[in-house]
Amino acid sequence: MGLINKKNNPDSTTEKTTNNSRKKFSIPKVKIDLSKLKSKGEAKREKKKEEIKEARLIIDRDRAFMKKYSNIGIKLLVAYCIPVVLIVLLGFFSFKTATKVVVKQYSTSVKSMVSATENYLAMVFNTVENKAQTLNVDDDLVRYYKVLYKKESNEKQTVAATILNEMGTYVKSMDFVSDYYVASDHGRAFLNIDRSETQLRETDEGSYGKFVEFWNQPEGLKFSSAGEGKNNGWIGKHPYMDEIYYGNPDSYSFAYVQTFMMKDGVVIIDVDKANLQNTLSALELGDGSYAAIVLGEDELVMTQTETDGVVSASFLDEGTAFFNNLEFFQQAVAAAEQISGQEVELEGRDYLFYYTPIEDTGFSLNILIPEDNATEQMGSIKTVTVVMVLIGIIVALGIGTILAKGISGTLSAVCKNLDKVAKGDFTRTFSTKRKDELRFLTDTLNVTVGGINGIMKDVHGFSDDVTDSANKVANASGEMKDIMENISSELDQMALGAESQAKDADLCAEEMTHFSDKLDEVATRTKLIGETADKTIDSTKLGKTTISELNEKSSMTTEIVNQLVVEIQEVIRQTDVISNFVGVINEIAEQTNLLSLNASIEAARAGEAGRGFSVVAEEIRKLADQSMQAASQIDNLLGDIRNASQKATNSANRTTLFINEQGEALDNTTEVFASITECVDDMVDGLNRISENMMAMIQEKEIIAGSITNIAAVSEETAAVTRSVTDSIGGQLNTAMTLAGEANTLNDKVASLSDSMKHIMV
Repeated sequence: MGLINKKNNPDSTTEKTTNNSRKKFSIPKVKIDLSKLKSKGEAKREKKKEEIKEARLIIDRDRAFMKKYSNIGIKLLVAYCIPVVLIVLLGFFSFKTATKVVVKQYSTSVKSMVSATENYLAMVFNTVENKAQTLNVDDDLVRYYKVLYKKESNEKQTVAATILNEMGTYVKSMDFVSDYYVASDHGRAFLNIDRSETQLRETDEGSYGKFVEFWNQPEGLKFSSAGEGKNNGWIGKHPYMDEIYYGNPDSYSFAYVQTFMMKDGVVIIDVDKANLQNTLSALELGDGSYAAIVLGEDELVMTQTETDGVVSASFLDEGTAFFNNLEFFQQAVAAAEQISGQEVELEGRDYLFYYTPIEDTGFSLNILIPEDNATEQMGSIKTVTVVMVLIGIIVALGIGTILAKGISGTLSAVCKNLDKVAKGDFTRTFSTKRKDELRFLTDTLNVTVGGINGIMKDVHGFSDDVTDSANKVANASGEMKDIMENISSELDQMALGAESQAKDADLCAEEMTHFSDKLDEVATRTKLIGETADKTIDSTKLGKTTISELNEKSSMTTEIVNQLVVEIQEVIRQTDVISNFVGVINEIAEQTNLLSLNASIEAARAGEAGRGFSVVAEEIRKLADQSMQAASQIDNLLGDIRNASQKATNSANRTTLFINEQGEALDNTTEVFASITECVDDMVDGLNRISENMMAMIQEKEIIAGSITNIAAVSEETAAVTRSVTDSIGGQLNTAMTLAGEANTLNDKVASLSDSMKHIMV
């Protein structure tokens, strides 16, 4: 009701508040203390003097620093040095770029040379492979080792001579072939040793045995049936063949092996070592370079040195691992791709690395060239670049020094005069002998300082008049400010009280709303718990019914298991009966076997007339043996059935025990469900009583919320009225304070201006 009356009579409330405000706030008479204002002004002037003094100290310090470290001449020299540095960098990067271009062109040239060498080596190796594979199917050679080697005939000698003639002609026509071997586990061997003569070497029985051992040697395991079983392929040395056939291991580097179709012989063709060395030596790669033909762990490695422009080649000892020990070579082999001109490092020196597989032969051609071999012609270019850069540096520094001294001298004189002007001497003039922008600077400074000199003369007379006016304004604004501060302070206290009361009422209403929501939520959740309890009771009843059914099924399962045990025992008994029959079958088989033996004896006595009967007796004996074997298998099978039946009986007994224990557990579960049902009934009764109390609390909270809302409305109206009055007084107070501040500021500035004008010369 209080809230409704307040809304219906707003005028009466406002009028009452205004009358109370008039009674409480009376405007006091304030006495202005002029001495206090003057002391404040003096303090500000002293502070201003200190700031000016500090500013001058900073200027003097900066001037000293500039003379010592930041002279403009030095800056100009530095500025001239920047393009010089850029020129140096340009020369450096130009040289680097040119070096890269030269290296690229050199790499392209070497790549072409490597490609040509790789093609030549591929041709050599492919020719050898084709020849070996052709010999393997040569008609004369096949006929010799399949038929003729066993005979002593003219045809044998003719075919052997033909084979020797063809092979001798082939070796003599091919510079890259040194030796060849055609050997077998039987027959003679066809050999060519040191390119001197083609021989037909007689092989005795001992030689046969020696060659057979070839398949067990390291060079033969790759092709033997017991080893890798390859039909053909490349190898390095074959010391065993050199030993038994007097071969020369120094005449070749690699050999190609082609096995006979029946794996009873081989064709071996050696690649001439001197020819391969000449091929690598023809690659004039320069000082410190390497070139190698690599087959697995076998390497033919050339290194070159250069003396007085003459390149000489030498070869590392065979068996020396060079490229195989290099990590970048191993990576290239793993990648199985051609690598051209890759930059690598070896023993602290930069190299260009070239790797190329030689078709499908298993060989690779590898080249290492020092990178500085490609850039040795760049030395003269580097010298010219350095000389030109040095000349540019000297010229630039000379011109920069001359310009820096001229500009620095003029600016130094200008700075000295400006320093005097900064200290108050406006009678200074500026001059220079230069006829550029610095002359324009000095003329402009003369005009500027002259104009400031005239202004300073006018300011001297104006500052005194402004000082008197500023003092009067400061006194009046000070009195007004004090009065408004008293009024504003009292209204602020009143507004704070009203706002605090309104906030407390709003907070109480908000908390009551939250409390109401929580009561509703509690009531809802209590109802849900009751419903859940009912469902729980139904679930326990259903659980008891299910457990009873489980008990019945458990009893039936026990009966079934007992019946299963009886039936398994019957199976065991029947097994014993079958076993007796097996014994009878064995006895019959033994008697049949004995009768068959007697029949065989009688048939033998009868001679030719009893041969047919002997066959019948033998078949009867076999049938008896088969019967005994079948009886033995049946007996073993019956033993397995007995064991399986016994295991099944044991499992059935354990199942019976488990089912009995399960029945006891189900009885205990039934008792637990009964206990749960009683507890849930008690919980439902308690929830019903709680729900009744909650409904009574919900009805009472509506009355409390209405009362709090009325209190909050009254407090808000009171705070609004107080705030309106406070804002009005606050605006007046801000105006008064602004006026007082501006008056004091003006007074301070006039005093400061007077102090500043005392040292100015006009």
